[in-house]
Amino acid sequence: MEVRKELNVTKAAKNLYLPQPTVSRYIQVLEEELGVTLFICEGKRKMQLSEAGKIYYDIFERFQNELRDAKRLQRTRQKTLHFDYNIGWNISTFLPDIITQCRKKDSDLYISIECMEFSDPVDAIVKHRLDAILTLANYPQHHSTIRQEKVTSIRRVIIYSEILIPPHYVHGLEDFRDFEFFVISDDRIQQFRTEIENYCKTYHFVPRLRMLTNMETVIANVENGQGVSILDEWGKNMEGKGIHYVELNSNHDICIAWNSQAQTELSAIQILKEEFIQYFETHVIV
Repeated sequence: MEVRKELNVTKAAKNLYLPQPTVSRYIQVLEEELGVTLFICEGKRKMQLSEAGKIYYDIFERFQNELRDAKRLQRTRQKTLHFDYNIGWNISTFLPDIITQCRKKDSDLYISIECMEFSDPVDAIVKHRLDAILTLANYPQHHSTIRQEKVTSIRRVIIYSEILIPPHYVHGLEDFRDFEFFVISDDRIQQFRTEIENYCKTYHFVPRLRMLTNMETVIANVENGQGVSILDEWGKNMEGKGIHYVELNSNHDICIAWNSQAQTELSAIQILKEEFIQYFETHVIV
C-alpha cells in the first residue's frame, strides 16, 4: 500500500524505514503468493498498479479501514479502571499477575495504574478520579460512598541507616529508643501513630515522633541518618544505599477501597478485589 501511495519503491522504503531491496522482496513474495503481477514498471523508476493490483489494492484498503473501525469500536467498549496504591510500595512482584487474571475474566477491562501522594487517593476516590486503591486498612476516611475490604496483612518493619547505627549493634526495637521516629503528617493515620506509641511502650520507652510532609521526605531523612521509621515489608527502600530493616512482631492490615458510586462498572472493581483476595490466599508474600 505504501508503494501504491508513492509509486516508487525507494520512496516507499524510506517512509517505512526499510532497505529498498527488502521492500522489493516483499512485493515479489506477495505477487508469488497471490499469483499475479501487482505493479507494472513504465520506466526506470515509474510504477503503476496492474489491473490485478487495483483489485487487490481495493481489498486491502477496505480491510485497513475495517480494521481501523474495529479498533475504534473496541476502544469504546473497553472499561478503564483507575487504580492506585500507596506511594513507596513495591508490589511489582505480584500486581502484574493479578492484572493478567483480571483480563482473563474480562478481556475488555483495562487497569490504569495511577501514582498519587499518600494523602490524595481517598479524596480522588470521592471525586471519581480514582476507582479503587490498595492501602492501609481503616486509612480511608469515613464517607457514605467509600467501601473497603481487607485483602491481606503484611509485617511491619523498622528501617534505619547504617550511618545512624551499625547493623551489628541492632538486636530489636529497643535499640532505637534514642532516635527520632519519622511519620507522615496526616490526620487520617493518627491511629497508626497511636499504635507505634503503644508498641514501643511494650519495650519500655516512648518514641519521639516527628511529622514529615510525605513519604519521600521520610525516606530521605532515614537514608541520611536523621532517624528511623516504621513502615512495612512492601517498602521500596528497605535495602540498598546503606538502609537496613528489622522485622517487628506487628502487622498492617491491607484493604481494597472503592467508591460504591464509581463511574467504572462495579463489576470491574469486584473482579479486581476478588483477584487480590484469591492471590493472597494462595501465595505467601515476602
